[in-house]
Amino acid sequence: MTERFEPTSLEWVERCVKTQKFTANDQGEVCAICTHEFEEGEDASTLKCKHQFHPHCVKEWFKKKAICPVCRASARY
Repeated sequence: MTERFEPTSLEWVERCVKTQKFTANDQGEVCAICTHEFEEGEDASTLKCKHQFHPHCVKEWFKKKAICPVCRASARY
C-alpha cells in the first residue's frame, strides 16, 4: 500500500506546532528546510518529533506535505 503525504491545514499548524524563542544553548542548530542557522531570540517551531524549523518555513512545508521534513513522522497526531 502506498502511503500518501497530504498537506495539512495551516489552522492545524497554528494549534499543534510549538513555537518559542531560540536560546544560545541551542547554538549551531539549523532549520532543515532553509538550512539557515537559528539566531538568539528568533522564533523556532518544534514538532512533536522534536525537530525545529523557522515558523514560516514549516508553514510553507505543511502546505505541501503533512510530515516532518527530517524524519517523515506524521504531522497528523
